[in-house]
Amino acid sequence: MNLRLKHPERLITRTEGVSAAFIRELLRKAALFAAEHQPTRTPLIKDAHIDEAMQELLFAGGNLTRKLLGAGIDAGQSTGSAGSD
Repeated sequence: MNLRLKHPERLITRTEGVSAAFIRELLRKAALFAAEHQPTRTPLIKDAHIDEAMQELLFAGGNLTRKLLGAGIDAGQSTGSAGSD
């Protein structure tokens, strides 16, 4: 698995104050999304995969997921995909 972000500062800002469990789950989901798009090689995680994983964790997962993973209310508020790959 490789990580190549055009805007790493966005990830840092969006995940400030979250737990290590949240970061681990975010990267796990991002790797799965990357693997779906690149099934024949080592996944390359890009901004769009992080955005997709963040969206799923914070919004599709609901309040319980956010609480269990230690994501505060502010985590990921700027989850728009502007400027992502």
